[in-house]
Amino acid sequence: MLRLEVSDNGVGFNPGQRREEHVGVTGMRERAEAADGTLEVVSAAGQGTDIVMELPQPFLAPPSDAVLRGR
Repeated sequence: MLRLEVSDNGVGFNPGQRREEHVGVTGMRERAEAADGTLEVVSAAGQGTDIVMELPQPFLAPPSDAVLRGR
């Protein structure tokens, strides 16, 4: 599994509220689900935001020979 965590201490927002400014969250969720993964967004006004995306191992590309040889 690939797990990506992103956090900030910004102004935050209500992730349940659908607004034009938050279409990025919708897009991230759709992409995660299309890859059989998940997206969790925890945020509140004045509290910053935490985003966690998890993607299953089959989504990950196998390393190339060049990567294995350190090139």
